[in-house]
Amino acid sequence: NFIIENEYVPYVNMAVDLSKISKEDFCKIGDIVMADASEDYMDIGKAIEIRSLGNENLISGLHTHLLRYKNKCAIGFFGYLFQYRKIRLQIMKMATGVSVLGISKTNLSKIIMKIPCIEEQKRIATFLTALDEKINKVGEQAEQMREWKKGLLQQMFV
Repeated sequence: NFIIENEYVPYVNMAVDLSKISKEDFCKIGDIVMADASEDYMDIGKAIEIRSLGNENLISGLHTHLLRYKNKCAIGFFGYLFQYRKIRLQIMKMATGVSVLGISKTNLSKIIMKIPCIEEQKRIATFLTALDEKINKVGEQAEQMREWKKGLLQQMFV
């Protein structure tokens, strides 16, 4: 899940005339940005969902597809759906190429997904987001404990 306030985002050179870029090419909340090329199967089709843009304009990068769903969907759900192993395996099977693998939008449209009703999507996204937040918090606590331990070890041998 991409939250612009939590990420380092490269910027477009100020000399670029943004008025030449169609409004439809700018990312919107709920959009999926997916890698369309990779040197290995594990990274082909990796995706993020745009959850927050602040007041910024954002353009997906080179070698990505900007995917926008037509029907109303719960924000956060598709970011997790594209991490689901069965979806990832379909993407890997559709990738073509020798030294660099690629996946087309045409092939992406062939992915079979079971999509629950919007209420269920919201519950799933809320649950998995809360789980991610807890995992991150525990990771931060573990890092603080490592630093504390390092300090204790240094004091022991002074």
